[in-house]
Order: sequence, then structure tokens, then C-alpha cells
Amino acid sequence: MDNISSKTNVPPAAFLGACERINSISRGDPIANQYNILGLGKVIISYIFPLDLNNFKLVFAIFDPLNHGPFKIRLLSPKSKEIMKFDIAVLSVEKGPVTETSNSGLSKPGDCLIMSKENTSWFIFIPEISNINPTVEEPGCYRVVLTKDERDLCIGELIFAYAKAPLFSEPQIAAIRSNPLAYKKVLITIKCNVCQDQIRAYAGLEKDGKEEARGVVWYGDLPETQKCKCGKAEFKFKYIRENLHALLGKVFTNKPEVSFTKLYEIAVLEEISKKLSALLNSEPEEEVLQKFIQENPILLEQFSPKEIFYKAPILTKNKTDIVIRNQKNELLLIELEKTNTLLLKKRRWHSSAISTCY
Repeated sequence: MDNISSKTNVPPAAFLGACERINSISRGDPIANQYNILGLGKVIISYIFPLDLNNFKLVFAIFDPLNHGPFKIRLLSPKSKEIMKFDIAVLSVEKGPVTETSNSGLSKPGDCLIMSKENTSWFIFIPEISNINPTVEEPGCYRVVLTKDERDLCIGELIFAYAKAPLFSEPQIAAIRSNPLAYKKVLITIKCNVCQDQIRAYAGLEKDGKEEARGVVWYGDLPETQKCKCGKAEFKFKYIRENLHALLGKVFTNKPEVSFTKLYEIAVLEEISKKLSALLNSEPEEEVLQKFIQENPILLEQFSPKEIFYKAPILTKNKTDIVIRNQKNELLLIELEKTNTLLLKKRRWHSSAISTCY
């Protein structure tokens, strides 16, 4: 690519990376304004592709806009397919903020207007991408290219990495069920923008016949590829078919473009609490209490489980009641006892490990 620079030998823009959250902080005079940028980097790890970029912000540093004039910034796939494009224009102003950007009054999505009264200064630029709806179809190294006067300059790279997740084990499913914010089902819709033909798929902690009766496909039953009715789009399901279930074990600040069904509603949690209280008042046998906790692992949420094991063997003769591997990879052993069982014996500690009583 040819060099593109001003008389100061500095290109118009530099790509700083992508972030999940960014907040602007006003300090009175615009020249003192600041940004709080969280999670800035040049690698985005995703469990599924296609990946919608609306939950991310691209951050650029623009230099001396009045000296450079209009230019374009494009994101290109490893095969040089254009994922998104920003047409950036510059307007000189005598009054007002030192530098500001705007999307108002522009002709099409992706247009960005820079208003400036300063030269030879860098400033942070975060274009609005929600009106472009860019989608990354597969992992790889994507180039950020600046185009001016029909010449291109690569100003950075953005790597999209695929994180393969194994199927959940029974202890992991039990840990997910212990989280009051967890999801029991995730639904994704992929559609052709031309003919609007679509396919919907779901993943869950278990299969749901009602969803399949509505024409929603279990994610593991998706084909590798499928063309839409008009033939202009080819849906690729490889990553969704392998990995859609991975979203069930996550709690998102910014949710990806999928819909979730909560595992617990408030009324359900209240009902479990009432049943537990009634059960404890009846002084149940250990086996009854064990079964209730096993059916309602939300009661173990306070231990931050990563995996939950019930009746795990200790050598060959004994078994634990409950074993938890928490988020710190600590192993917690829980022994269930009746509420009238004494943990302390006369004049000395109980000879066994301290138990957890309910």
C-alpha cells in the first residue's frame, strides 16, 4: 500500500483497538474532556460466529483533520471483503468545541463529520456503528484500512478468535443451575437481508419439544451450510453448531445478538425458599435434604460453584454429601447433618471436619 501522510508525515488516523464500554467525561472546557475506556484491545474472542459487532466500539486517534481533508476507514476480512466503511468529512469552525464528531444531518449510514478549529492535534474518535450493523462471519485477522485519494494504508489489525467450548458435564450443569442469573435456553436467528429467509436455532440445558414444534432447530442438528431462498446468502453454521451452548454459562453485560430465557423467575425463587423453610422445620432425614438440594442447586449459589458433585467417592469406602469446585478452583466439602446434631462434643472439638448444617 502507498504511504498516505500530510506535510507533517503523519497519517490521518491510527487504530487503537476495540472496546466493550466507553464513557465520555466532561471537564468543562472541551479540551480537557476525557474518556474512560474499558477492555481496549486488538483481539476479540467469541464463542459463536457470525458475530455482531454492535456491542463493541472501535477507537481511533485522528491527527490534524483540517490538513488531511476527507478520507475513508474500512474493515476488511482476510479475503479482503469489506465488513464496514466510514466516510469521514471535515468541517472547519471558528467557534464551538475544539473538536467534535457528529452523525447528524448526513446522507447515509457510516458517514461521519468532524468539526474542528485546531490543527496538529490528536483526538479520540469513536464512530457509531449501530446504524451499519456490521457482522464478522468467521474468525481471522481483519485489516483496518485508511483510504484517501484512491490510495490505501493499513493502520492496524483486529483479530477475531474462536473459543471452542466443550459440552457441559453434569457437575457443570449443576453449577449453572445454582446461578440465579443463569439462562436455561438461548435462541439465535440468522436471516438473509434480501429475501428475509431465516433459520432459528436454540441451545439449552435440555431439549425443548415446544421450540422444535415451532420450527426452531436444536443447534447440534444444524447443517454445515444452507443457502437462503433467493440464493444470494449462504448461512454457515459450523461455529453455532459447535458452540451455541457455551452462552448458557455466561452472564453478559452487553448481550450478543441472541435471545435468552432465564432459568429462574422471582416467583420460582420465592417458592424454593418457602419449600426449604418448611422442609427444615420438619427435621428431615439427611437423604431427603440431599435430594431437595440436588433438585434445587440454586441453594448452593453462595459458594460460587464452577462444578458441583453429589455423593463423590472418597477412596473406596466413603462418599461425600456435596463437593463444590468454586470459581477460584478451591474444593469445598459439604456434609449435611440434622439441625439437632451437635458439632461440638464435651470438652473438645468434634473429631471429624466441621460440617455444614441446615
